[in-house]
Amino acid sequence: MEKMYIPYKFPSSLSGWKERWFYIGNHAPSLPDRTAGVPKITGGWTRKALELSQVNELLAKIKILKDDGVTGVSVMYSWIGRRIQPLQQRSHFGFEYMGLKDPSRFSTEQIHQAEALRQVS
Repeated sequence: MEKMYIPYKFPSSLSGWKERWFYIGNHAPSLPDRTAGVPKITGGWTRKALELSQVNELLAKIKILKDDGVTGVSVMYSWIGRRIQPLQQRSHFGFEYMGLKDPSRFSTEQIHQAEALRQVS
């Protein structure tokens, strides 16, 4: 299944991430309290999907994008250039991006194209 996705290889070792890491306050609505220890396995983790039609449809769309030349670098560049976290909850779809005033942006500061490309390649 991994071969069906758009591959991306990080440009370098991420061993120095701790020097640039930061924490953000847990503002309301708060995240749940962290529980110590190993996660408790639930049945949902191993449950097979009952309906794969949407999964297969999405994989077919990914294949078309790959065949059209979309790369992992171009996908990462889109997120970084738009200042959007890939897994964040959004108020609208990515293709409805509204520019600098988009509420999905985590920063109103613009990033120069050269800097965004440096970060992903």
